[in-house]
Amino acid sequence: MIVQKVLNNSLVLSMDDDNREVIVMGKGIGFNSRPGTRSPRRR
Repeated sequence: MIVQKVLNNSLVLSMDDDNREVIVMGKGIGFNSRPGTRSPRRR
């Protein structure tokens, strides 16, 4: 997944491998994430 926008520490807007926009939710998932970087499937 490629990070599009960090909404806050717990929400990230990303593009998945099928080029669909997804909102990723999780404790601290947005911390230290930058737009354009790849995020791992599991953290």
